[in-house]
Amino acid sequence: MNRFWQVNTVTKGIVPMDSPGMPTTLRAGQLDREAGLFLRLVAPFTGEPISHEQVGRSRRAWRLTAVTLGRRVPVESIVERGIDGPGGQILLRIYTPAGPAGLKPAFLWCHGGGFVAGDLDSNDAICRGVARAAQAVVVAVRYRLAPEHDLYAGREDFLAALNWVAEHGASLRVWPSVAIARAAISLLRWPRRICGAAV
Repeated sequence: MNRFWQVNTVTKGIVPMDSPGMPTTLRAGQLDREAGLFLRLVAPFTGEPISHEQVGRSRRAWRLTAVTLGRRVPVESIVERGIDGPGGQILLRIYTPAGPAGLKPAFLWCHGGGFVAGDLDSNDAICRGVARAAQAVVVAVRYRLAPEHDLYAGREDFLAALNWVAEHGASLRVWPSVAIARAAISLLRWPRRICGAAV
């Protein structure tokens, strides 16, 4: 039987629970300090549906929590750039790590938040950390969010950013990635082609 791990917020211990399809290997004996703090902050809000009126408040809370808890590790540069997208301008934030000169891998970041919350600022610490640890140029995408836009709008913005990175990788000093990007775009579009727009 598969098990997943739940945090007991009182004892801060990690407790296995039965659930199909979840990891069965525990990577650490204790929860990461920052992850535990985050879970304690969001615990009162889990399981509660968000009404349309609460979206703005939830977004602000998500952003404040992430900005407050995030580490701002140094990187060589952070540049914001607007690109043309299917619904207008898409803002990209490009993180270049310090390190030896030369081409680096690219990492395209689609921020979390269930396609309703999250933005470039709420994921700044994550992108900085990935850029530094992976020695990769991280390109974070500010895509359109629901409920103001349908869920496909965010995906289409992300695909436009992926296309842009594939076509302009040389200006970012990243490895040539056109073939990889085209394959990824094809895979991302596959469910909609096969199953229709309801997927």
